Amino acid sequence: MEQQAQSWDERWIYRLLPAYAFAVPVSIALAEPIGFIVIALWLYRTIRTRDDTVFRNPLFLPIFAFTLIALVSIPFSVRPLISLGKCHRLLLAMVVFAIGTATQRRESGVRIMVWLFALACSLRAIYHVGYIVVSVRRGMDVFDTGNMRDPQMYLAALCFLLAAVLVGKKPDRSTATWGGIIATAAGLLLNFKRGAWLAFVLAVAAMTSATRRWRAVLFAVALVAAIAFLPQTRNRIRMLNNEFSLKMGGRYALWTKVALPLMKEYPHGMGYAASRNEDFRRFERGIQDGLHHLHNNVLQVRLELGWVGLVAWIWWITATLVSAWRTHRRMTRAGDRDAWIAVGAFGALIGILANGVVEYNFGDSEILMLAYLVMGVIAVLRGKSIQRGGGVPA
Repeated sequence: MEQQAQSWDERWIYRLLPAYAFAVPVSIALAEPIGFIVIALWLYRTIRTRDDTVFRNPLFLPIFAFTLIALVSIPFSVRPLISLGKCHRLLLAMVVFAIGTATQRRESGVRIMVWLFALACSLRAIYHVGYIVVSVRRGMDVFDTGNMRDPQMYLAALCFLLAAVLVGKKPDRSTATWGGIIATAAGLLLNFKRGAWLAFVLAVAAMTSATRRWRAVLFAVALVAAIAFLPQTRNRIRMLNNEFSLKMGGRYALWTKVALPLMKEYPHGMGYAASRNEDFRRFERGIQDGLHHLHNNVLQVRLELGWVGLVAWIWWITATLVSAWRTHRRMTRAGDRDAWIAVGAFGALIGILANGVVEYNFGDSEILMLAYLVMGVIAVLRGKSIQRGGGVPA
């Protein structure tokens, strides 16, 4: 029997968290305000009830350390006003703890959030595929119809939906689940983002390793076959040669000509979100217009916050991965109905991080909110798995 929230603040948190999960893939203008309202309500509830659950979350210290380092960097930033204007993204990280503490009191809370997120991604993918078809018919190059953000949303949703099919109980392996898989897979495929494709393959490999369910590999093989079948894909793959050319002024130039000398110039970091295109062009004039980050999470965090910030970030990510893995193991051993959510969250996290090798997705507000959602899901499942396992972390 699920325990019902008694106070008005708890009731609103339970109502708004699913709305946040649905809004993340749909609109940042909608998701951010909901996220901050949830955080305000959660803080009020935490103070009112003197709830110390947040301090037992393994992500609390690394997130706090990283946020503190970033905030301290603002007065010393090469562009302090820009750094200050971006710091709200760090404060939004508290939604991880809001999800992790609030939804534990209701069995279905995290389940509803994941399904609504998958539904929003599926609807977005259907719309996106239609947009691509119409745009190509009107003469637009198919490679210009995609973007960096949406494929990572589809990737995360696809991980959750595949996990539902692989290890979920019968209610989770429904026709609607397969419909969502088809929709999000089409969206991932037709965006023609090579980094997202590779990240998905790595996510599937991680999920397969975690579950020993090899059917996920068959799905990945089928998707790769579909990718290889499209002539546009072969053109996209051939374009990889251009990525390893200085003439493109893209990732290769950033990684080989810009990153190291700029880091040497700013050994303690430039400041949170402070780098700009003109900084890069001092070392390589051919850098593409509009590029203001190094297209890699590790390199960009090091550039902005120095070695101290990078260590805090690695601590944060490592703690999340370890928590996700242990939570999946506990829930799987216990035969928990929601074990598939833990597997999906683990795969989604691997996919997001893998895509961060070729994109600075940790600095993109939409993807950061996606990461916060996945981390919050991991946090609430961890709490439930420990409670059911006797209260001792594995």
